[in-house]
Amino acid sequence: MSIFFSTFAELICWSMFWRNHYVKLAIGVLSASIVMFAVIILYDLRYTHFGMPYDWHEVRQAGCIRAAVSEEDTLFEGQIREFAMAKNLEYTIKYCENDDQLWFELLMFHVDIVKLEGDGKSCSWTVRENSVELRDTMDVWYDRNVRCISKYDQYFKQYGDSIGWDWKMLAAIGFVESRFRNIAGRSGLGVMQLSKVVARRFGAGGRVMVPEDNIRAAAGYIKYMDERFGEEITDSVERQKFVIAAYNSGMKPVVTARARAKYAKKDNCKWDEVKPYYHNNHSKRYQKKILRKYEEYKHKI
Repeated sequence: MSIFFSTFAELICWSMFWRNHYVKLAIGVLSASIVMFAVIILYDLRYTHFGMPYDWHEVRQAGCIRAAVSEEDTLFEGQIREFAMAKNLEYTIKYCENDDQLWFELLMFHVDIVKLEGDGKSCSWTVRENSVELRDTMDVWYDRNVRCISKYDQYFKQYGDSIGWDWKMLAAIGFVESRFRNIAGRSGLGVMQLSKVVARRFGAGGRVMVPEDNIRAAAGYIKYMDERFGEEITDSVERQKFVIAAYNSGMKPVVTARARAKYAKKDNCKWDEVKPYYHNNHSKRYQKKILRKYEEYKHKI
C-alpha cells in the first residue's frame, strides 16, 4: 500500500513539474539546441557520408562548367572558355558584387569555380571544398596549355616584338579599346579600334577588320609615335606614357601639352610634369586604365 501511495505522489509531483512554464521553456530550448547540434554535425560530415554534391565527374556529365568572378575579367573568362573547349563543355560566367558573394555562390554549390584576388600580384582558381579531382584537372590543364590573355596573343607577341614593346602592353590597349572584340565602333574599327585614316596609313586599309592586320597596323602607329617622341624623350617608360595618351587623342594635343609645360619651365619629358597641361581628361583616364591593366597582365601571365 505504501508503494502505491508513493507512486501516486510521484505522479502528482511530475504533473505539477510539467505544468511549470519555465520548465517547459527550458526543455524546449534544450531540445532545439540538440536538433541544431545534430544538423551541424551532419552538415560537417556530409562529404564523408553522402559524397560531394558535384565533382569533376558530375561536371562532365552535365556538360557545363560554371564559374563566378567579382568583376568583368576577360582573362579569367578566356581561361574558362579555353578549358571548356578543351574538355568539350559549355561554360557560364556569373558576376558577383564582392568576394563574400563569390564565397556564397561556391559554398552553396551554385558554381564550380571562382576567381579570388590575392595580394594584388596574384590570383587563384578556387573550387568547391574537397573537390580535389576538379582542382587537379584544371591545374594540370592550365600548366600544360594556357598562359594567355586573349585569342590574339600570337599577334600581340609578334608585332610587340617587332616594335620593341612588351606584348602585354599591346594586349592592355586592345582590352581597353574593345575588350578584344573585333567590332566596328563609333570611334574606331577592329580589336585596336583604329580610325580609317590610321588603318590606311599603316597598311591595314580594306583589311582593317582582319585582327592580324588590325594589330599590325596599330603596332605600326605606335612605333611611329614612339620614334617621334623618342627624339627628345629618352626614357622608354616615360615615353610609353606619352604614346598611350596620343594613341587615344592623337599626337597634336600631347605635343601642345609638352610645349605648354616647357613654357612653364617644367620637365616636358616626364609625364607627371606635362599632365597638368594636358587638358583631355578622357585620355588621362584612358591612359590610367591601360597602365593598370598592363600591371595586372605582367603579374598574372
